[in-house]
Amino acid sequence: DRASDLLSSLLAHGPLPANDVYAEGEGAAISKVSLKRAKKKLGIVALRQDNRWLWSLPATDESAPYST
Repeated sequence: DRASDLLSSLLAHGPLPANDVYAEGEGAAISKVSLKRAKKKLGIVALRQDNRWLWSLPATDESAPYST
């Protein structure tokens, strides 16, 4: 959906403040509720830092060895 696509592209290069994400969503006519649903669907992580919330894509551990 559009909200998931927006979050994936916004957060592809690192965390962003939640307020910035909401502002981008508003500019794309995507509601906060839709962004929050997409956040949950994508497993986006919210961290409190310097008195603001940052959203980031979940970490992927590509360096982990594959189990055989």
